[in-house]
Amino acid sequence: MSSSNANALPNLIFFPEDRQLVGLNNWAVFRDHVKSVARSSGLDKYLDGTISAPAAAPTAANATFVVTPINSRNPTVEEWELRDARLAGIIYQNIKDPRSIGVTQDMTSHVMWTTLTGEYENTSAAAQALAKERVQQCKYVPGTPFEEYFKNLEGLRKAANDMGCNVMDTEIRARFLTINAHNCTVTAVGLVVGLWAGQFNMKNLLLRGHSCLEVILVLPSKHRGHLARKYSLGRDRGG
Repeated sequence: MSSSNANALPNLIFFPEDRQLVGLNNWAVFRDHVKSVARSSGLDKYLDGTISAPAAAPTAANATFVVTPINSRNPTVEEWELRDARLAGIIYQNIKDPRSIGVTQDMTSHVMWTTLTGEYENTSAAAQALAKERVQQCKYVPGTPFEEYFKNLEGLRKAANDMGCNVMDTEIRARFLTINAHNCTVTAVGLVVGLWAGQFNMKNLLLRGHSCLEVILVLPSKHRGHLARKYSLGRDRGG
């Protein structure tokens, strides 16, 4: 914001590189950022079209001009044009290639927003489902370096979340342990879990708050007894 004045326009904000609209793959991140900026600056009603352009009205020669707050539902023509242009400028400047998706700089902020939501909202649900499916189907292939596997899995998770999904670390870990344990030897499972936690000793494994026993319990039953004996979980509580 340019100042704490209730009438002040927001600065022409440039989003971080990864929040500037490229396409469907980061539409959700861009959308939420624009909404946050519009709301915090008092211009969200311009974005959704609630405050539309007022009709020009004749004014008396000796009329006193009173500046309205930036979120006023009854701005003057001049105030509306300036405020809407500022919000439209923020949107336009943060789209990588606006003309490729039919957005031009002479549009009002509401028309820009309608154009963007029409372009992306109808397809975003299907894209989110596909992105989440890619995360769920990312299985460990024996012989693949663990660092490479986790890097790929984290990339898929970030891509899904950028589209508006909410794939949590706990969900990733649980799916990895339940799906991929079938493809690993018992020793490899212990090594993978330890690597993810930044350790190679299952006995000292916490895995972001999970005890070794909790980790064992999410494994298929055929592995639990062997790992419990191998890592002496009965003595793990003391150290």
